Amino acid sequence: MKHRHLTRMLCVSMLALPTACVGAGHLSSRCVTPPSQGGWATTTRDGRVDGMVRDLKEKTPIGNVEVVLDSGATRQRSDAAGRFAFDGVSEGRHVITTNAAAYLSHGDTIMMPVRGGLEGTLALKLRRDILTRCEIYRP
Repeated sequence: MKHRHLTRMLCVSMLALPTACVGAGHLSSRCVTPPSQGGWATTTRDGRVDGMVRDLKEKTPIGNVEVVLDSGATRQRSDAAGRFAFDGVSEGRHVITTNAAAYLSHGDTIMMPVRGGLEGTLALKLRRDILTRCEIYRP
């Protein structure tokens, strides 16, 4: 009985990061889930990153998502319409990540152009969607 409980705990605790869950002695192929997505395009606004966070499945904006630029150097929360913006972003490579309790974290590497800026959408996957697709335990 203890072994079954431990197996269920292992699978659930792995849901924060994985694309698969481990059941009782097997790897369930039904646990594989499409990742969150991001897409970016250039703009004419020098040094500015404009973005929107939305639900991948429902296509609705997500407010109050923490959006982090370069491992915490700059961070903010998306507004009620899912929008966020960073000003004064230097040219070159940057990493944008998201943190939200109900959604899987997502990270994108962006290349800020010498002139202009970027705008994009971060489409996040609900953690619940993984639970409904994932066979947590099969005796």
